[in-house]
Amino acid sequence: MEKSMIFRTQRHFVIPFILLLILVCKSSAEDISVSASVDNRIVSVGNIITLAIKVGGTQSAGAPRLPNIEGFQGQYVGPRTQVSIVNNQSSLSISHRYYLKATKTGKFTIPSMVLNYKGTKYKTDPIEVEVVKGDGQWRSKAMTPEDLKQFIRLAIQTRKTTAYLNEGVLLLIRLYIRSGVEVRDIRYPTFPSAGFSVLPFGEATQRQTTIEGVRFRAVDFMTTVYPVTDGEMALGPAELDCNVLLTPSGTSNSLFDRRARYELTIKSDPHTITVKPLPTEGKPKNFSGAVGQYDFDVVAKPTSLKVGEPITLTMTVKGQGNIDMANIPEIPGLDQFKVYDPQIDVKKGGNTGEKTFEQVLIPTSDSVKAIPKIQFSYFDPEQESYITKTGGGTPIQVAPSDEAEPLQILEITEGKAVKREVLGKDIVYIKDEIGPVKRGDGHLYKNAGFLILQFLPLIGFAGILVYQKRRERFATDRTYARQYHAPRKAKKGLDLAQSLISSGKPQEFCSAIFKTVQEYLGDRFDLPVAGITIEVVESLRSRGISEEILEKLTNFFHSCDMIRFAGSDMSENDMNANLEIAREIISLLEDTK
Repeated sequence: MEKSMIFRTQRHFVIPFILLLILVCKSSAEDISVSASVDNRIVSVGNIITLAIKVGGTQSAGAPRLPNIEGFQGQYVGPRTQVSIVNNQSSLSISHRYYLKATKTGKFTIPSMVLNYKGTKYKTDPIEVEVVKGDGQWRSKAMTPEDLKQFIRLAIQTRKTTAYLNEGVLLLIRLYIRSGVEVRDIRYPTFPSAGFSVLPFGEATQRQTTIEGVRFRAVDFMTTVYPVTDGEMALGPAELDCNVLLTPSGTSNSLFDRRARYELTIKSDPHTITVKPLPTEGKPKNFSGAVGQYDFDVVAKPTSLKVGEPITLTMTVKGQGNIDMANIPEIPGLDQFKVYDPQIDVKKGGNTGEKTFEQVLIPTSDSVKAIPKIQFSYFDPEQESYITKTGGGTPIQVAPSDEAEPLQILEITEGKAVKREVLGKDIVYIKDEIGPVKRGDGHLYKNAGFLILQFLPLIGFAGILVYQKRRERFATDRTYARQYHAPRKAKKGLDLAQSLISSGKPQEFCSAIFKTVQEYLGDRFDLPVAGITIEVVESLRSRGISEEILEKLTNFFHSCDMIRFAGSDMSENDMNANLEIAREIISLLEDTK
């Protein structure tokens, strides 16, 4: 009886689950999308691009037949599957990849490809591809800024095109870099911003994107701007400085491949924002210009005191918007208080912030029963209306003072009043010693020490300027930074190799000395370190390096290779000789301009 009930109970759960699974699979199978893309739309003769046919919604779709494509020879490479889960929703896809080798120059079209899946035909969009001459055509041809637009471009946009006066607007400046193009020394963008208050850029982010079948790397620079003038306001065009290195698609990635470097200032199209003035209808009298979404809080301490004792009133405004526009709220009904100037503390983080006003109030009568209510008003652009928030109204108990309150000296420290002296009762700031006394030496301008002192700020400023320029060059000029640090790094490597000579381990010594020379050559001539071998000698000959250095370098590499790969033995004298050759190579190269 119990087994029968359990079976029926399980059946009630299993059967609906199976039906639901069938419906989900059927729904997924019917939601099919097919698209085509290439990794580069410009390729040189003899080189290869990759064509990908992506099928979304299934992983069982077969590869479509590759048609004859003018200007290319095609070959199927294989499939690549992918599963993604977003918000508990899973999606399947499969990409069929083909290699297309360019056979002649010209502009060609990869035609639509047809995929048959469960009786339904799906077609891809055609793709335009250009084939250029091989053997470094891009390097020999002088590229203009207009030519470079096919490889890199800049765009400026805002999250909204209509905003209120002083409303925070998210600004995005995006640099698009075609896949396969190397861009170095990217500076932060600049743009005309008259009529706007602009926050500093945050850290740049990168991602991959595809535009019209071509892959790009997108570098995003984001900040927030606040319009301070109404009307049609222009942002941009944005400008960005960088160095572009162009290499034909599919060419050799050899260590000594010479690429064309272009110093480029790229500009975006201008961008316009319509700025609306704040409405006059419903504007509170205490509105001071804050726009955004804010919270308002008021705290008063202590709430039990005597006449003449201080109360610290803390008013806090925090939220999203330009916190600098949040002014201290007006406090009504302070006839029975003595009021001190407030202390203001501001904390910012992008488009959010917090502003604290600490004010000291001293009740002058025991008839005071509460802190007055305080109002803070701001304009909410989302609701398109003014909002007023109220704080304060805190009940307090003020007792009469024990005696007639004497005049006091108060010191305000971190927003809190501290009693220092009572006039007429305490001795105020009296000195018990007169201190050293000496005769003046006349006018200051006749004092040599004083005159020398006047030059110290100028010398310090010049030193800071030189230091800052040097830091900027290290940050922006990678080649200079590598060459500058090369001798110091080489000395550390040579010292390490020296310490390994007495260890009786020639292979460790050889690896250390080889790595030292390898890294020095990479830094000295701005080359990738990993690929530096004996073949570097021929490349350095074209750079004007003397035959003496090249011969020493050839002997050095041969000697190291014998130990590292052939397992040859090396005596202590041989190691010292090799170390001396390495020192001579580095010393001679340092003397070579």
